[in-house]
Amino acid sequence: MKAIIASALLASAVAQESPPLRNRYRRDPMSPTSEYCTLHKAALLQIPGEHLREDFVYECVESNGVGGALVMNSEQKTSLGDMIGNGALELGVDQIDIRGAKRSGNKIMLPNGKINTRKGRGGGSGRRLANVTGKKPILAVKVIDVNGLARSESLGEISYNIFGGGDDLVNLKSQLFDCSFAALEVTTDYSAFASDAQMLKINEHVTDTAPGVMEATIA
Repeated sequence: MKAIIASALLASAVAQESPPLRNRYRRDPMSPTSEYCTLHKAALLQIPGEHLREDFVYECVESNGVGGALVMNSEQKTSLGDMIGNGALELGVDQIDIRGAKRSGNKIMLPNGKINTRKGRGGGSGRRLANVTGKKPILAVKVIDVNGLARSESLGEISYNIFGGGDDLVNLKSQLFDCSFAALEVTTDYSAFASDAQMLKINEHVTDTAPGVMEATIA
């Protein structure tokens, strides 16, 4: 199973109920300091030996860069999924109200009740379709969990499977390109999409031998 992040900036592989990746967001043990946070959705890649209850997790990033995994009840999760599905809420752009939410470690626990949202940059109203054309960066992360479990593939093998190389003509990048009728091009050049701080982390952990892939250990 190959995984990509729906918000189109990063891709990650995380274990069941794991916190967001180390160094991916700045951490804050206190309650959220912002009234709103930008919504993201991360696909999960199962680590051998562990069982995933779900194949994705919602994450939210505040304006100060602090982020965390959203904890919500089933009704709220269904409502959020419906809003994303019908285009009323755009991942990576639109925001949700976290006033009254509580932070526990790297998780943001929403209060019960209706999830209020607002448009992110660009505003607008009505149905909005996600932008799935043009160049899109993907950063894959091989995770070693607290028990030392991890995917068996090397960073190079993961990079090969996602981005191709050599005589590999069929991979995730080529499939997305072909299925979009050449309208979607996956790239490992993040400079036009990531902040300076994010680029420092990417350059620190991603090597030329495994482009587009890094490793993270959850302690």
